[in-house]
Amino acid sequence: MGVTIQRDMLDAARMLPADQGRDLVYALVAYGLDGELPDEGEPWYPMWLITKSRIEASVKRNSINKEMTARRLAKQEKERDQRSAPKERTKATDQPRKQPLTKATL
Repeated sequence: MGVTIQRDMLDAARMLPADQGRDLVYALVAYGLDGELPDEGEPWYPMWLITKSRIEASVKRNSINKEMTARRLAKQEKERDQRSAPKERTKATDQPRKQPLTKATL
């Protein structure tokens, strides 16, 4: 599963003291990848809470994209297999001859 950290999230983390900014980014990634919730007592928790829904949307979007990519690749592989499979050719002489319609064949 993937997660996207957007530019403004990183910018906000950089405005915090270095250790707090690092911890905020770590918490965003940990939540996106593992669903790990940070401690509510952290000084950066309000920023994390504001971005939580965007991280959830990012995870969902990445999951959908991964599924769509897998489907597209499977379809391409199937089409490639169909193109490379030998095609059976039939000649006119391979077909059974049609009998003329007569009273006996009706």
